[in-house]
Amino acid sequence: GDVPHTWISSEYAQAARSLFVYEHDHDHSLVLAAGVPMAWLNDSGVRVTKLPTPYGLLSYSLRRTGMNEIRMRLFKGLTLPKGGLVVEPPIPRKLLSCTVNGSPIPITEEGKIVVRECPARIVISWSPLELTPSLA
Repeated sequence: GDVPHTWISSEYAQAARSLFVYEHDHDHSLVLAAGVPMAWLNDSGVRVTKLPTPYGLLSYSLRRTGMNEIRMRLFKGLTLPKGGLVVEPPIPRKLLSCTVNGSPIPITEEGKIVVRECPARIVISWSPLELTPSLA
């Protein structure tokens, strides 16, 4: 018959979950915050609490703390995957710097941050909006 199929509910739940975390099979990393809209980071931001993953329970908070800065906290409860935790912040401009627990870490050419510590306090800054001269 033409009745609702339960598999579609699973697909919707997985799609919503992937806003906050998903796994890259090729390098065994967890990708964090890749689908979180920037607007969600204002005010109190986003908080993920005890989300099950193959590496344990994931908990993090992410919020905007300045015009060109966001802060993320990764809480204990997670075993680091082989490929690390890849933070893909919802920032449409070039990332300038990132610190993890007070130490600077590199940003990949693709604008990703690979974190290899948990728990961690992460501070990410990006370039301000570049104004272009008017073509009048």
